[in-house]
Amino acid sequence: MTVPSSRMKLWLARIAPIYPGEGRVVALCLLVNLFLNAGITFGRSARDSLFFSKFGIQYLPIMYFFNALFLVLCSVAYSFLADRMDRGKLRTGISMIFIAGLLVSRVILFGHPRYFYPVLYVFAQITWYFSLMQFWTFAGDLFDTRQAKRLFPFLAVGALLGMISVGLTCKKVIVAIGTENVMVVWAGLIFAAWLPAATTYRTYPKVPDAVKTGTASRVPAVRPSEWQKIRAGFREIKREPLLQSMGGYILLMWTVYSVVDFYFNKTVKAQYPQTDELTAFLGHFGGLQGFLCLAVQVLLTRSIIARLGVGTTINFHPACLVLGLSWMSASYGFPSVFSTKLADATMLYTFSDSSYQLLYNPIALERRARIRGFIEGYIRPMSLAASGGLIFLGERFLKPVTIGEREFAVGQQVSWGAVLLAATWLVVATTAKRGYIRALLLNLKGSSPTLRQSAAAALSKMKDPSSLSILFRTLSSEDPEQIVTAIQLLETLATSDAADRIAGLILHPDARVRATATAALGRLGPDKHIEPITSLLADTDPRVRANAVEALHKAGDRNIVEKIMPLLRDPAVRARVNSLLTITALEGVSAAPDWIPSITELAHGDSEARSAAIYALARLPVEQSMDLLAPLLKDPELRIRCEAAKALRRVGTPRVFPALIEALGGAGELRHDARRAIAKIVERSGGQGTEELARAALETPRAEIRSELADVLGRLSGPTVFDTLIKLLPDPEWRVRWKVLKAFGRLSRSGAFPENARAALFDYAHSELTSFRRSQAISRALLPHPENESERILAEALEEDRLNIEERVFRTLGILCGHDRMKSIFEQLRSADPAHAGRADALEALDNLAPKKIGKEMLAILEPPPLPRGATSAGQPARALDELMHHPKAWLRALTANYLGSNPGADGRGMLLGFLADREPVVREAALYAGWRAFADSWQPQVDFAARSSDSRLARCARRIEAERVEGASGLLKLREKGDSMLLTVEKAVFMKSVSVFASLEGEELAALAEITLEKEFKPGEVIFEEGQQAHHLYVIVEGKVEVFRRVDATEQPLSVLGEREFFGEMAILDDEPRSASIRALEPTLALKVDRESFAELIHERPQIAFSIFKILTHRLRQKNMEADNLPAYEATRHLT
Repeated sequence: MTVPSSRMKLWLARIAPIYPGEGRVVALCLLVNLFLNAGITFGRSARDSLFFSKFGIQYLPIMYFFNALFLVLCSVAYSFLADRMDRGKLRTGISMIFIAGLLVSRVILFGHPRYFYPVLYVFAQITWYFSLMQFWTFAGDLFDTRQAKRLFPFLAVGALLGMISVGLTCKKVIVAIGTENVMVVWAGLIFAAWLPAATTYRTYPKVPDAVKTGTASRVPAVRPSEWQKIRAGFREIKREPLLQSMGGYILLMWTVYSVVDFYFNKTVKAQYPQTDELTAFLGHFGGLQGFLCLAVQVLLTRSIIARLGVGTTINFHPACLVLGLSWMSASYGFPSVFSTKLADATMLYTFSDSSYQLLYNPIALERRARIRGFIEGYIRPMSLAASGGLIFLGERFLKPVTIGEREFAVGQQVSWGAVLLAATWLVVATTAKRGYIRALLLNLKGSSPTLRQSAAAALSKMKDPSSLSILFRTLSSEDPEQIVTAIQLLETLATSDAADRIAGLILHPDARVRATATAALGRLGPDKHIEPITSLLADTDPRVRANAVEALHKAGDRNIVEKIMPLLRDPAVRARVNSLLTITALEGVSAAPDWIPSITELAHGDSEARSAAIYALARLPVEQSMDLLAPLLKDPELRIRCEAAKALRRVGTPRVFPALIEALGGAGELRHDARRAIAKIVERSGGQGTEELARAALETPRAEIRSELADVLGRLSGPTVFDTLIKLLPDPEWRVRWKVLKAFGRLSRSGAFPENARAALFDYAHSELTSFRRSQAISRALLPHPENESERILAEALEEDRLNIEERVFRTLGILCGHDRMKSIFEQLRSADPAHAGRADALEALDNLAPKKIGKEMLAILEPPPLPRGATSAGQPARALDELMHHPKAWLRALTANYLGSNPGADGRGMLLGFLADREPVVREAALYAGWRAFADSWQPQVDFAARSSDSRLARCARRIEAERVEGASGLLKLREKGDSMLLTVEKAVFMKSVSVFASLEGEELAALAEITLEKEFKPGEVIFEEGQQAHHLYVIVEGKVEVFRRVDATEQPLSVLGEREFFGEMAILDDEPRSASIRALEPTLALKVDRESFAELIHERPQIAFSIFKILTHRLRQKNMEADNLPAYEATRHLT
């Protein structure tokens, strides 16, 4: 029972992908959709039956034209109202209009006025169209884009169930009440749908609209006219083959659909002349159609599209209609017409609809909604109107024809022409795959990372013969860019004949094509193509020569050494290096020393030459390699230094440890590479060098090197490792202690843990808890009730310090008592409310699991006993300030100085003078400004001294004090206009702590980041950077607002408005791409700039910053998806016929 049950759950999860908390709102939406579509199926059946019987089916083609006309007009009116009214009120108003219109229609039908049936036909079509559009807009308000893509296919099941329910009940309903009264049933079902919709809309939160752009310094956008939209749409479709295919597909599909629909209705009317019988049959047909659509969509559509690809499944619908219309052409009658109509409807709402939607994927989001709106809103109605005209002409002028003894009805004659239309439609559909692949290939070299990634994913799955044939044809393109992209793609597909196809391009006129083809051929297998590749050694392009050498290297033929020898003197560095490595590989490593002089020359050359030398040395495991690589760890360029560290990871020995240890004090990226190199060398040498690393960790005065070496030692083993880590555990620098704890944690999971290490950890935990209690005492004595800003900032910093102590103690307990158990307790205590039962359970678990002494101390901190009556927890402020003055963290000392600026007390001057002599610049700067705030003119001698100081930060602070003293706030503005930074490091760090992306940073890290940020002021309307520019800075807004916009077809498209404490420019820094949008100040704006290298290093050190950015970017993307990818509007039109 378990396996089938498990499979059933997986199947249900695929069919109904509902997450916890979504069940009730999804159920209500399903109910609304069921009622709406049941009403539509009932109403459509009655409308058609009444029109055919009372007015005449011969006028139906004219109604196709009027349907298209009125739908376009009503869409324009709806768009006008939707921009000016609350959507909830608009939906209610339109629903009430439809209900009233249907009830009035029923009253009018009592008189059977013939003129009213065309009016009813168009009104029913409008009701049908807008009811569906309102539902999908309503659903779009309740779900974000990610939820919509997951849930909307399931919500569509409600429509199919509504159709099926009508099929099961329509005959009984029609017999009981008659066709005319179905209008009342439709009105009742609209009201039944409105009730849960109104309840849902009031009860559940709506997805917020994307931020509306501000109007400051900006002319309101002028709405284009409908004629302008049509012209722009045709221009856009004309530019791209994929859009031409999609436009032609829709035009022909609805034309053929209308022909089939008309003759189906005409045939059915002849079969069922009675109005009620006709209504019942149409209802049954709608139910059968819904059942087939549901079965095909659930069981077949997704799996077949995944297997065959959208380029193939888009052909199913026209191919099916070619067969159906051929049957109608050969044998016209009820069976052929009925079968063709049923197949048409089933294909339309399954394979055709799903495949067609997927064709939009290569289109950028900002264009997708516009193109979809044009195709669905203009081309589709045009096709309906045109088909109505064609059918009208056919019915008007064609007569039954007798050939031999057989008579051919008008419908059969029209079917002959419809077969040609369907065949044309099929031809157009077959071009979609070529256009789709072409669009994906163009996206691979586009500016959007999202489109590039999705294009690569889609193309990597296209291994079917027809897709490969398109890629092979692309190799004959006149565009070198397309050829290069196709080569790269074929290489990843690695098909059997890819190498032979690519080999034909190694003599291509374009150098980049030759170079790409040669490189790909070398990776795919050059053995069969050695001769043509060898001829490329004399190519005029250095990239081709270098790639040819590398390809011959892969072939492994020693007979080509003589032919490669001349390239050792090639003017291109890469060609020389590849030649040297190839010869060395073919002749053996013993030949490597012969080429060291050449590499030495490169190692002392320019940046490109040094990089090439490192590439070669990393592949030559000889002693001379290390002599050349070690000095490159001090190269002026960070990139070269990191490459040298990576090369030493491959070929280094313990004798390069001194150089690598020194590199551990460099930039974050270099530290990472050097640390990995040291660990790999120790592993490769069987533990050699551990003593040297341990000695360096204890002797170096640099905390960052001690920290990195502690991390390395945690990856090794042996008594020396434990002894060293024990000695580093009480290090005054918290970063070192943290790395030591992580090292102990890694060692505790990999083997036996010595008793002296356990004892050291107990002592460490006790010392940390002592620091925690001292910090608590300081807060109680100094900051019992923070009142001003400086008190609040210091209180928050002390609280954060205690939380960090708490985390370190729990990590220590995790090493001693089990990491997973202590992590669970720690997370429970952090997340649970103090009065929550979960916190009590966590404390009880801590009491039972932790060693008694440490556990008792922890419980006393986490659950302090109440103070005796009359007792006070306050201590001595003077003693608290003295402890803070000597605190090991510079950040807390700086905030203490800042605190003294507003709370100087009796000994404030003396303490601030002491802070002015602090070893850390951030403390001295904070003390200088705090002294001026506290003592004003009597602090002037210190300000004058700072103004002459060589410390640039003190001198800048002195200028700020002088400007404030003389001119107040206006003086600061003048200094800022001159480019002088006026915010203190403490002020910038505190501000950045309030920005979401930096909230997880420690105070000292924020202070370090604040030191490298620059202040920049922008005037209203000033463009901060343009789309397409190279990225150099991340910006954080201190004051003001900016607008994000893109230029599309020479017009500006606003994307969002950002305000205080928001940031921009991070995307281009993260993905190393040009700016994806432009930014303009909407009002006077002050921003902090963080340069690219500093920000990248910060992310390298603290990956959680990247995750914070990803979270914010995801939120922004969802908002833009809701604007650009108007899925509800699309889904609304998908059931329109």
